[in-house]
Amino acid sequence: MIRVTDLTKMYGSLRALDGVSLAIEKGEIVTVIGPSGGGKTTLLRMIDLLEPADHGRLQFDSLDVDMHRPGRTKKLAVRRRIGFVFQQFNLFSHRTVRQNIVDVLCFGHGWPKRDAEAAADEALLDVDLADKRDAYPAELSGGQAQRAAIARAMAARPDLLILDEPTSALDPELTGEVAAVIRRLASDGMTMLMVTHHVDLAAELADRVLVLADGRIVEEGFVHDVLDNPQTDRTAAFLERVRPPGRSGL
Repeated sequence: MIRVTDLTKMYGSLRALDGVSLAIEKGEIVTVIGPSGGGKTTLLRMIDLLEPADHGRLQFDSLDVDMHRPGRTKKLAVRRRIGFVFQQFNLFSHRTVRQNIVDVLCFGHGWPKRDAEAAADEALLDVDLADKRDAYPAELSGGQAQRAAIARAMAARPDLLILDEPTSALDPELTGEVAAVIRRLASDGMTMLMVTHHVDLAAELADRVLVLADGRIVEEGFVHDVLDNPQTDRTAAFLERVRPPGRSGL
């Protein structure tokens, strides 16, 4: 379904991504873990073509894109097939929850307003926020704001949902709210690429896991093979840091 080949991104002299290649099949959940500064968020932004890569190709079914110079038409075609959930919600503060979703569907996807409103209401129902549709982002808890962001990303029925640390800004109770929504999406067969620092969530939801460090994929495989029996010192050292003391497996 989706293939990224030889993706490279430089920021000055810093090589944020160094020849990264990956593939995601329809209905698969792939989780990216690894140390801070390893390139995880940059990878997600590159796949959504939010900024140009220095080198790389993106294949999305029959769509073939030069990630260095994607062109406006292909860029829009890719973004309309992807829903992106940002770490810090990125809701428009001056628009209600419902309006946040309707605006994206109307102006980003060209939907008629009536269809956009119906899709927004359905998406908010799916994330248990129907009663907050007329609230403004400042009136929401962190968990509610992130669920609203997920509803906005899902309303256009994307082929791929990208989630960048969807629970990192939340306390444990609110993390549970958002994790429950992600579990529901997973049970419905949604294709997902998720960066997370919660390895327990990765173990529960993912089919495969990629370990990204220093701009490179240092290990990948089925989730429990990697998390329970890492094959590289880099992965083992990372897992030792993020797991509770005395816990060797998941």
